[in-house]
Amino acid sequence: MTDLPEPMTPPECDLQDFQFMPLMVLRLRKSKAWVKARRNPALGFYMLNLWMAAWHEVPAGSLEDDDDVLADAAMCDPSKWAKARGDVLRGWVKCADGRLYHPVVAEQVRDAWASKVERKKRDDHERDRKRV
Repeated sequence: MTDLPEPMTPPECDLQDFQFMPLMVLRLRKSKAWVKARRNPALGFYMLNLWMAAWHEVPAGSLEDDDDVLADAAMCDPSKWAKARGDVLRGWVKCADGRLYHPVVAEQVRDAWASKVERKKRDDHERDRKRV
């Protein structure tokens, strides 16, 4: 049995209140996954849907490793999922918590999460300061 890597985002990481998700356009356009999507636009649609779904999962940046859930999140017809799965999940990594993480999405999530945590600290500090 091989050891799976640790999850790429903290278990409490919740960005459901973040309507905005950054898209690294240049990085994406240079990726091998996007080369395949240019040849088969449905793949791009499925990939983007998974990235967006992962953004609002808890922990953010992850998806449940279940084909029915994945096909639904990708907005892919279940009858097409088995064929598309390998290309759509290119780059995703199964981690020790049993969930799938995409390193680039997780990187953006960690940045957003750090910003959210820092903002909460500032707000709490300001609230405490006003009470005194």
